[in-house]
Amino acid sequence: MKYETALKTDQFLLIVHGTAAEVAQARDIIKTTNPVQFSLHSDEAAVVAA
Repeated sequence: MKYETALKTDQFLLIVHGTAAEVAQARDIIKTTNPVQFSLHSDEAAVVAA
């Protein structure tokens, strides 16, 4: 619901998928834009299984 509300108020939802290094690079770039909200989620089980 939180994301739906943001999209309805002309905000953006950006999803990044990649290696840990790629996600870290994307995070660093995104944070330079002073986002209203930033959330980072990871699948720990996938990292351990890899």
